[in-house]
Amino acid sequence: MALYKYLPSQHANAFLRGEILFKNLSYFKRLDCKNRGDVTEGIHRDRPEGGATLENLSTGNTIHGDFTSLNEIDSDLVFVFCTSEIFDKVLFHDFKADCCIEIYNPEELAKRIRRKVMSLVSTNKSIGLLCGPAIYYDPGKGAEFDVKDPTKIAFAKNISYADQKEFRFAFGKGKKSFCIDPLGVKIVISKLYDFQEEAKSGTVAEKKLLIGSIKDIARIHPESLCVSNLKNVG
Repeated sequence: MALYKYLPSQHANAFLRGEILFKNLSYFKRLDCKNRGDVTEGIHRDRPEGGATLENLSTGNTIHGDFTSLNEIDSDLVFVFCTSEIFDKVLFHDFKADCCIEIYNPEELAKRIRRKVMSLVSTNKSIGLLCGPAIYYDPGKGAEFDVKDPTKIAFAKNISYADQKEFRFAFGKGKKSFCIDPLGVKIVISKLYDFQEEAKSGTVAEKKLLIGSIKDIARIHPESLCVSNLKNVG
């Protein structure tokens, strides 16, 4: 299996030299780009299609309505590097890119990134580097993964992004990363909760990892738009 990184061509050589730029989930929550920004990064939403019934454990009273339950991790502390499992020219548009790097040995890439991640003082060593495909889900239906597992929430994405076939690498900063809110599930009134406003409370951060040249395991895909444009000029 190969992985594909879509990016502007001016960054291609730096990437092939082994400059891997991780950004925290708060960055993607605040990113103003329909196909890349996602205000629900680091969150699993459960919004039953028929509404939800809440019970007051003290009084026994119940109320039914359009409620959403949220399981969250600290989006400031979890850093991700995103790739795709597919080569699709549509993704050039989605990611505002003109170049695609084909990584034909993703296992070796993960090995090199993991070595660097584990050398960082701030890394949550108990988790280390996680890597795998995004977990796409429908908030209106029951989840098919453990929503109490913070390592799964770091990969959770709304089903509307499923066409991107994302494969991500993730690690946490400090022991508090990959921890679900100790106060438990947050229950909100669906139509009144503003995810965009909540996203503004996060702090954007990035970490550039230098892992050494990856030219032995990756190349510029020959069908990249930047390559095609050069051919047309020639």
